[in-house]
Amino acid sequence: PPPCKNTGKFLTTAVIEANMTFSLLGYDPVRKTIGSAIASKWTAVGSCVPYHRAGFGLVHVQNYSNPMVAERCLDYMEQHIPLDQSLDLALREDTLPGQRQCAICNYEGDFHVYTGQDCSPVAAQAQAAHCVAIGNTLAHEHVVHAMVQSFEQNADMPLGERLITALDAGQDAGGDN
Repeated sequence: PPPCKNTGKFLTTAVIEANMTFSLLGYDPVRKTIGSAIASKWTAVGSCVPYHRAGFGLVHVQNYSNPMVAERCLDYMEQHIPLDQSLDLALREDTLPGQRQCAICNYEGDFHVYTGQDCSPVAAQAQAAHCVAIGNTLAHEHVVHAMVQSFEQNADMPLGERLITALDAGQDAGGDN
């Protein structure tokens, strides 16, 4: 696949194959912080899946990542459009929304998730009070559920440790193929 360049507000429009990926977005209600973690077979997937805008939120676009979906979603979030509508509007402008897998969160701890019908099987998503997990080309759907369960059960850990522990739980549950 072509390289993915995140140069701030101006992104290449290349679609990046980021399948065989599972990821998690988490919220710490005590510190009012958000974070994310990603596991993938794709080298440097961190340059193609997660997108952040200070004060507004995080967006993950995976399976076949399209940076413009993430940037448009963040633009709508910056206009204070609700998360579900922000993602819906961003996907309407996309040529292949069925191949996208997206998760978004804001600094209030709200989440929204989407898995397109044409994502690489097994594609799954799971959500709890303070996190959302998505994955594609998974060993089975339980991978994302194990991640969410781990994140929620380790509320006493700092956010970064919770995210990494949840990724480990997903890998232990079978990870991706």
